[in-house]
Amino acid sequence: MTSPLRADGLHAVKAHGTGNDFVVVVDPDDTWPLDPAVVRALCDRRTGVGADGVIRAVRADVEGRDGWFMDHVNADGSLAEMCGNGVRVLAHGLVDAGLVPADAGEVPVLSRAGARPVRLVAGGYPVYAVDMGPVTVADDVVAVTVRQGERVRRLPGLAVDVGNPHVVVDVGAAADVLDADLTVRPGLEPEPSHGANVELIGAVGRGEDPHTGYLRMRVHERGVGETLSCGTGAVAAAVAAASRHAHRRWTVDVPGGRLRVRLRHREGVGLVGSELAGPATVVARLVVDHGWLARAQEPAPAQDETERETTSTR
Repeated sequence: MTSPLRADGLHAVKAHGTGNDFVVVVDPDDTWPLDPAVVRALCDRRTGVGADGVIRAVRADVEGRDGWFMDHVNADGSLAEMCGNGVRVLAHGLVDAGLVPADAGEVPVLSRAGARPVRLVAGGYPVYAVDMGPVTVADDVVAVTVRQGERVRRLPGLAVDVGNPHVVVDVGAAADVLDADLTVRPGLEPEPSHGANVELIGAVGRGEDPHTGYLRMRVHERGVGETLSCGTGAVAAAVAAASRHAHRRWTVDVPGGRLRVRLRHREGVGLVGSELAGPATVVARLVVDHGWLARAQEPAPAQDETERETTSTR
């Protein structure tokens, strides 16, 4: 039996896809289930490793093929259905660990949103493309409240589901995307029942050629806060932009880099699927101390009455 928890500690890697960063634990035999308290501690950027989430790779049957399940938990300890950057990082982590050959062509991956096969596009500086599956767009408009300095704008947003929920709002120029306040999530009305990632897009136009669209995006991610990138968000943003611009291929610039989205249409049906491509990078190989893990699982000490009163007056 192979376990990431060994005599010297928990073995993991720190990796990212266009700045969307994760602690990746390769656990082929399902021996180390993720504990939300440990996930929160690992993701802490001051006292832990620092990440937007933790991904655990477990061997699984993926539509009749030998593959891997992506057990993904957000930085706040909540479960994530799907992550376009995370699934690329997972595939690269498996290649890095020698569990998937670099020339395998495709890695079958199962997420909580369904199968998401990953293929290697380019070696050297690894680029992976993910079949992101079906995308659905809601008919109802969501009102989005966006803060930009002293200005508060109320704009129409489009609800898009890419296996997880998104609301995309076009704020106009690139400067408006960059100036928006995403320290807190923009207000949504009506509030989605399961929350939503919120993507701000702008500078929508032509990409490298007449058949490619371009947009700039920032995102406030559910369970994390603002992130440098969001793969499912890039797909949602491209779908929203394509509702007004007839491109099927999109270049999406995020604070952490560049992603590419291809939308698949079928005549008489419309949008039937999507593909996301972008890099994945291993930053470090980690051994997390057993004592630190044990402390991370301990409940936080209760404050006494004096401490609560002191805290409340600060």
